[in-house]
Amino acid sequence: MTAAENPCRFILLPMVAPKRYNCAVDRPVLDGWLAGASAAHPLHSFVDVPEYLDDVERMVAPLHEVGVLRLEGKRRDFRALTNQEKWMDMAAELRLASWHVQRGVEVQFGSPGTPNPDLVLPEFELGLEMTRRARGGLADLRRAVRKGCRGWKPSPKPHILVTGQPLSIRSTVLAQITHEVVDALRAGQDVVHVVLRPAARGRPAMTARISLFGGISVLPQIKYHPDAADLTVTMSDIEQLVRDCLDSPQKRAQGGAMTTVLLIDASRLSDTFWLRSADVWSRRLGTLIATDDTFTGAGLIIFPVDAEPRAAIGLRSLNHLESGRVRAWAMAMGLHVSTHE
Repeated sequence: MTAAENPCRFILLPMVAPKRYNCAVDRPVLDGWLAGASAAHPLHSFVDVPEYLDDVERMVAPLHEVGVLRLEGKRRDFRALTNQEKWMDMAAELRLASWHVQRGVEVQFGSPGTPNPDLVLPEFELGLEMTRRARGGLADLRRAVRKGCRGWKPSPKPHILVTGQPLSIRSTVLAQITHEVVDALRAGQDVVHVVLRPAARGRPAMTARISLFGGISVLPQIKYHPDAADLTVTMSDIEQLVRDCLDSPQKRAQGGAMTTVLLIDASRLSDTFWLRSADVWSRRLGTLIATDDTFTGAGLIIFPVDAEPRAAIGLRSLNHLESGRVRAWAMAMGLHVSTHE
């Protein structure tokens, strides 16, 4: 299977800097963080990728140098990791904190046990809530199909032909797909047609044709329809993801603790992210924030390897005090912010 046939196969891999031949021999901070970690810790699988471990050392070392408040708790959470996805979530938060330290901005980790943002910036009386999103739609589709095929003899070998690349698929749709696969197998049918996302706002419906015995393996194989016009995550899908994050009950509680900006790490979300300029994204993000949202602003941010992060921040209509806090922070970080007004 080629990368083009299976674009999601690389989602879990970390971003690694270009090959360097003078990799660090000692990583004192990272070694200290890993001391006492289990053999299942996700970073143990990168012992043969010294460039990546060097990047992690450079990320966490500045946090130790300035003594970021509550860093020890974050280090305990790090040691307990056994899951690559959980590490990627934590890495996004650590990278954001490290970026602020390197820009000379005081940062603290939020207090555990109570709803509060991930990072607190005392200088600006501002909180930052960090969340990470990746393309998971096709991986979820594979799991839903495989779940429906489980226990069936002879074993199905599914081949899935899709008309686009969904950023995500609703849980109710995935459950229905599993149900339809089971029904088709019981009825002796070979093909299942499903709608992954209905037509909306001028976009055609995104569909999949599942041939239950048309593949080469029990692991569902996904290919794209030759007439598929757009194999990238669409901008409207990203906007819906932002809206979903703003509506999350957990996120709303964290955003209501203080003046807070929601930041979504989009590093692994879409290769077409910057087809919109930061200014256009900022204005568009401002329109997505309702007056009753708990977050003051919402932003999309990416963390390139060996380069400054890029971000776009949109604000809802703010009072003078809130606006001053966010704009002062944005100026210190070299970011552009905008409202929809």
